[in-house]
Parts: sequence; C-alpha cells; structure tokens
Amino acid sequence: MSFHNVKRILAPFAKEKVLVVFSVLAGVLAALLNISRPILLGKIISELVEGSYYNAMWQWYIALYFLTWLLTWSISFLLDYLAARVSQNILINFRLNILRHFIRLPFLESEKMPPGRLGMYATSDLPNWSNLYGIVLAQVVHAISQFIGAAIALSSLDAKLTLYLVPFLVVSLLIPILSSRKMIGLSKSAQDGISSVMEDVSSLSQGIRDLISFQAGKWAMDRYKKSCETAYKAVIKRDLAQSGLRIVSGATEIVAYVLILIVGSGLVERKELGVGELVAFLATIELIFFPARYANSLFSQIQYSVASAKRVWEFIDLHEDKTIIPHANGVQMSSVSFTYPGATKKTLDNINLDVQAGKLIAVVGESGSGKSTLLQIIAGLYKPTDGNVNYLKGANTPICCAWQDPHLFHSTVSDNLSLGQSFQLDELRNVAISVNVDHMVMNLPNRYDDQVINRGENFSGGERRRLSLVRALVRQPEFLILDEPTAGLDSENARIVWQSILELGPDVTKVISTHQMEEARQADLIIVLKEGKVIRSGSPKDLIGEHGHYAILT
Repeated sequence: MSFHNVKRILAPFAKEKVLVVFSVLAGVLAALLNISRPILLGKIISELVEGSYYNAMWQWYIALYFLTWLLTWSISFLLDYLAARVSQNILINFRLNILRHFIRLPFLESEKMPPGRLGMYATSDLPNWSNLYGIVLAQVVHAISQFIGAAIALSSLDAKLTLYLVPFLVVSLLIPILSSRKMIGLSKSAQDGISSVMEDVSSLSQGIRDLISFQAGKWAMDRYKKSCETAYKAVIKRDLAQSGLRIVSGATEIVAYVLILIVGSGLVERKELGVGELVAFLATIELIFFPARYANSLFSQIQYSVASAKRVWEFIDLHEDKTIIPHANGVQMSSVSFTYPGATKKTLDNINLDVQAGKLIAVVGESGSGKSTLLQIIAGLYKPTDGNVNYLKGANTPICCAWQDPHLFHSTVSDNLSLGQSFQLDELRNVAISVNVDHMVMNLPNRYDDQVINRGENFSGGERRRLSLVRALVRQPEFLILDEPTAGLDSENARIVWQSILELGPDVTKVISTHQMEEARQADLIIVLKEGKVIRSGSPKDLIGEHGHYAILT
C-alpha cells in the first residue's frame, strides 16, 4: 500500500482520537490482566505444592484471579462499546461525505453513475471500511491480549474432571438459542435502518438533476443525515446486545474454569491429581473455550476493509465541479455545440438562440432531435462543448425546471414539493389546484403527508409530471423550463396545465419543449430542431405559411 493510501487509512482517526486512545488503553489493560492470570495461577500452584491447602492465602489468590476476569469482562464491554462508537461515528461521516461529493460532481459525471453504485458504497463498502477503525481495532487488541493470556502450557486433558464441564458447555450452547428471537429482532431493526439508508441514498442519487436544479443539496443532506443517525442507533443497540451475550457466555466458561480449579485443587491435596496435570487441564480449558482461529481470520478481514476503502477512493477521486443554477430571466447562446462524453456525433450543432425576458419559447422537433439536451444546457446542467452561453442577470430566483421524467423522493408529498424550503400548505395547495392535482393528493390517506413509494410508483406518469410542475411553480420563478409539460396527459388535464402556464404572463420567461403544435402556436418564438441543428426559427405567424419542417410537424 502506498504512503498516500496509508495516510488515507489513518486520517479518520484524527476526528476520533479520544475514543481511539481509550480503546488502546482498554486493550493494554486487558492484556495486563491476561498476563496476571498465569502469574496468579502459578502462585496458587505454589501454595498447593507447598502443602498449604488449609492456608487461606491460596483462596485469596483465587479471588484475585476471578477479579481479573470481572475486570476483563468490564473492559471487554467497554472496548466493544468504544469500537462501535468509533466505527459508527466514522461511518456517518463517510456516508455524508459520499453524498456531498456526489452532489458536487459535474452533472454529466453524476448522471452516468451506475444505478445502485452509491447505495453499495453506503451499505457495503463504507461499513466494511469503517470496521477497520472499530470492530477490527477491537479484534486486534482482543486477539493480542488473549494470545498473551492463553500462552500457558500444553498437556493432556484429565478425563475425571471432564464431566464437570458438561453442564457449562450446555449452558453456553443454550444462551444463543434462548436469546435468538431477541437478537433476530435487534438485527432486523439494524438491517431496516441500513436498508433505509440505502433506499434514501438511492432515491437522492437518482434525483440528482432535481436536487441540482432546485439547489436542494442541504435538504438532501439533512434528510440523509437523519436516516444515517437512525441506522447508527439501531446498530449500536445490536452491537451492545451481542457484546453482552458474549460476556454472559464468557462468564459461564470462566465459572466452569474456577470450579475445575477448586475441585482440582482438592484432588491435588488428596494426592489424586498431580499439580502438573491440573495446570495442563486448566490451560486446555482456556484453549477449548477460546477460539484460537479467531485471530487467524483477522488479517483477511483487514484486507477486506482496505479493499472496500479502495473502491470508495476511486469514486472520491473524481474531480468536483459543483453545478450552479444561474439566476436569470433570459439567455443568449452563440455557436453552441454539445457532444456527450465518448460520443463521436454532436447532439447539438452550432446553436444560436436569444431568449428574451418574459417571452414564451417553444422548442419543437422529432424525438432525438436534441430538445432535452438544449433545455439542460439552458438550465445550466450541461456545459457546452463549444460556444458560449450568457445569462441575462437581474432575476431574484434561479431558473426552475420541470422535467418530462421527474423524480419523486422517498419522502412525503409535501416534502417532495418543498425540497427543504419553507412553504405553507395553502401555498402548495393553491399551485396544485391550478394544475388540477390537488384533489388527487387530498384523496390520499395522509393527504400531503402521504409517503411517496419507490420514486412515485403510487402515482401515474401524468400525476408525477403535474407534481413536478407544482414543485417549480410554487417557487414563483422568473425563468421556467418545461420539458413536455403536457405529454401523457388527457386532453382536459393538458388544457388545464397549459392554461396555468399561459397565465404566468410576461413576468416569467418560459422555454418549453413540446410535440403539441397547438401549444407551439401560442409561443412568441418557435425553435425547430432536427438532428441537433436549428433548421427554422421565428414567430408562429412567420412559420405557419412556410413549407418547412415545422409545417411537416403540424
């Protein structure tokens, strides 16, 4: 691993250094306690060898020995808690940084991100990476301390004492069985929290165009942070419960160990068992109850965490260039051309356009002629490959857009319309009434507080388009871009929507793509596109009598 990547691995420790220091100190203390046990065991054996069974000193040694285990259990619980806190705190920061970086990418870069990629980062790679700072760190400390404590003696197992272990082994087996229902519930809650994180990040990433168009990055971050914190609490609760079970199971094993120690001491005193045999038996018990192979898998787990980190780094290393939606009420385009990355053919070729404030511009053309690409350049989402785009300043609001394929987020209807801005319900309803969608929302079980399901599958395509139009109109824009606003609507709804657009009047600049020639006839200027080029432009009066592409479309 390069020095740069080592620095990246170590960097998250800087924000959690207090917890990390406490984790290391707890691990060192646990190691010292583990070292003390063989010493105490030697003291006990010495007392027995010297024939001091009736001397109370060996009993004090046993009490101290048991006390070291009590302290170890406490430290183990603390270590697990600290590890969970460290990893989950770092994980929240990782997740927020991933979404923040995604929002700040050029729109073209974020748009080509494979579906689900961001979700996999959030729910798989980032947790694996953050484990390096919590769970894996705890495992390293635990493995080292247990290695020191378990480095006693290798001898044969005495069969006479084996029966004493059976009940404790049975109890150790019953603990996970009896607690399985509770643990399944806790695990499900944690998984539900993680799934919520994945659903939200998937919804937000798929709606990146709307987030950028409405400058709703803060709303997205706040919503995502809330999901991350919910998952954080559920995972902490699950991890602490698992830690408690491990301690209870460990306590059962150690009680068995102490019992064998007491009984074995009596056998030694009665000359029924040799001291060496007792030591060998005790050492073997510790080896039986502690899975030595646990430490062997540690290195592969670290490799897994680092591999996940490298996957995320490939994304983090993408260059940021945050898209800023301009405040404008008009735009001038000079010799604008656009080619999608990797394509050889221009999508737009030498476009010259003057959109004056307050005018209604209709962009018409066959599918694939470049209408949507032109609108996205005007909106500021795409930067032209060649040419210049100059915005007419003076507007108080950014350009607002309603796209043909609007994205509805995993949230309430009102939240989808406001996207983090403060609108009164009456404001939302008045605009919704104007585009004939209010009655549909009011018929939902929770009305404007009803939940949008799976990007809006509980609404028809026409309803989603009208909700998107409400999202734009409620902001009272001075420059409005509408991509096929009446497409897919029945004639009555199309008439109502179009009438609401016309009623915006000359205070709002409107650029609209449409296949409806009746709508285009009401525009101040018509732009006819074919294969990425403007083949005709002018007023409806100028173009209606001409025998050109516009006439063919009518």
